[in-house]
Amino acid sequence: MSLETIYVVRHGFRCTWSVNPVTGETTASILSPTGIPADPPLTAHGVDQSKELATHLIALEKPIDAVYSSPYYRCLQTISPFVKRTNDRRRSSSEDGGGALSPLTVRAERGISEFFGTAHFDHPVPADKPLLQRLFPEINEAYQSRVVPCRRGESIEDLYGRVRSAVENIIEQCDAEGHRTVILCTHAAVVIALGRVLTGEFPKTVDVEDFGAFTCGLSKFRRPKPDPELGHGVSEESRGGLATGAMENGCRQAPNGCSVAGGGMQNTGNWVCEANSDCSFLSGGQERGWSFSGDEAFDPGDRILAAGGVGQNLTNGIAAVRSRSRTGSSRL
Repeated sequence: MSLETIYVVRHGFRCTWSVNPVTGETTASILSPTGIPADPPLTAHGVDQSKELATHLIALEKPIDAVYSSPYYRCLQTISPFVKRTNDRRRSSSEDGGGALSPLTVRAERGISEFFGTAHFDHPVPADKPLLQRLFPEINEAYQSRVVPCRRGESIEDLYGRVRSAVENIIEQCDAEGHRTVILCTHAAVVIALGRVLTGEFPKTVDVEDFGAFTCGLSKFRRPKPDPELGHGVSEESRGGLATGAMENGCRQAPNGCSVAGGGMQNTGNWVCEANSDCSFLSGGQERGWSFSGDEAFDPGDRILAAGGVGQNLTNGIAAVRSRSRTGSSRL
């Protein structure tokens, strides 16, 4: 038995934080229990979204067998209600005479953690596992991340490479363990990168809006049966299921060794996107969407960036509204 379906969900609506692009210092008005400013908790609305997500996931026709999450607090907080409800149902089933099922755990994977762009300073890192396990007992103690992002940030090509390595490892592990359906809880930039890596379709420019990234938006990717004539290439079936915009805007070969049609990778590059950041189960619908701006790097002369796209100039204190900010914005 091999993996058939990958669900990808972005974390829920979170509290704000900001970063000084000169010093790299991060600040937040509300800290999560980790005490890390760049690791904020969900807002009350985000908590409600996580509960609605749990209700939706519990009702899926094919149950989720494995859970992977970014180790940042907002992602773990988003997926935790689903895991807890699943385990409650499993315990009830066992007590009622049903077959005993092992508790569902969360595998904290740094390979699908936040993308910060390149910088001349060290980026934040998530809390240590012992602390996270105290906060989220459902975290798998034995699991070790196989991919770790660079502390000085990544280029877009680096992000694609990191995400490809992480999801390849996840697929291989799920195949080996006999899991058919898995969910990954992550951040907006990684949601988009996962869509491109899994389908093998990369737009000519990074800012093309192909894969959605709304708070608690749920995407679904199906693994097609191998095409004997194409090997591991992208079949016509796969091309027909891509997110709107991916094919219309033209595609180029993925950088940094990412999987593409005919690229030689066995596990990515030909998955079919069947749901693109679906929010139909959320009472608030689509909220706080994000896409790449093409300018994901920190320069010493940048403004202090805060949530909501507001940048404050470091030299004259003049605030200016930006349509997209490079960190501290809805992406995180």
